[in-house]
Amino acid sequence: MLLEVKAKQGRLKQEVTQGKKRESALQLELTRTQDELVIAKQQLDQSFADTEEPEELAIKEGFFISAGGLYVRPLIDSKFTLNGVTGSFRMPGNEMDYEPGFQVSLGYQAADNWDYRLKFKHFSAKEKSTFGSLSSILVVFAQQEYQLKRDVLDFELGKQFALSDSVSLRMSVGLRYAALKDNYKTTERDILRDIFGLGLAPSFTTTKNENDFWGIGPRLTASPTWKPFHNNFRIFSNIGTTFLMGQYEFGGSPSGRFTDLGNKEGFVTIVEAGAGYQFEHWLDSDLTDELLYRGFHGSYGTIGVKF
Repeated sequence: MLLEVKAKQGRLKQEVTQGKKRESALQLELTRTQDELVIAKQQLDQSFADTEEPEELAIKEGFFISAGGLYVRPLIDSKFTLNGVTGSFRMPGNEMDYEPGFQVSLGYQAADNWDYRLKFKHFSAKEKSTFGSLSSILVVFAQQEYQLKRDVLDFELGKQFALSDSVSLRMSVGLRYAALKDNYKTTERDILRDIFGLGLAPSFTTTKNENDFWGIGPRLTASPTWKPFHNNFRIFSNIGTTFLMGQYEFGGSPSGRFTDLGNKEGFVTIVEAGAGYQFEHWLDSDLTDELLYRGFHGSYGTIGVKF
């Protein structure tokens, strides 16, 4: 009987020991499970954090100034009347030669990513071309000389937005003042009159058309920037639209339809785009009826300093 009791006590002690071992294993498993739960929660929180909108860009506050060069080709389009024959004439390739210009910019960058900019851009160009007209009774040789001067002053209020860690977008509204001199001179020569001495009038007829335009109006732009390597290297572009209300002043010699027209007021729309190479186009309007200038395209570059 005593032996049976001792055997039973031994079995109970063994079961208690095994139970304690199982409890330790369960406690270890519980701890491991809790650790895995914490890690899973951290990973879940990180995944949600990655999908959140990026914080605003940290841009240093201060003044900045920049200057740069342009190398652009003006686009022109003209209509003319040659000894009563109306036709269309364009400079070779509908384009002039590339001409140099410049642009300067002064601004202030605020701490809240708003910026204020004042920009001035200038270029001028000159071109000559010759053409002829043949009819049943006339052989006419003509030479045309075209001169262009373009000045633009822009004031911009813009703000930079972060779209991702490497992509940002600057939106701006502003005001543009544009001044344009679009003058051309045409000299016509009657070849038959020179050869046969027909008539007493001179064989050369010169017409000068002096056209000045100025306008002012709102301007909207969007400028995305991409930093593919997360350093100071950037790829940027720009698109914009300007709406100008202005006055077109035109005259010339000899007196005729150009001088009689005087001044005309109207509206013109300008669209532009660029990414190291810039395009500008003046959409057709009542102001471009007599205006040869239609825009430009060409390369540009700037260098700046921030204070």
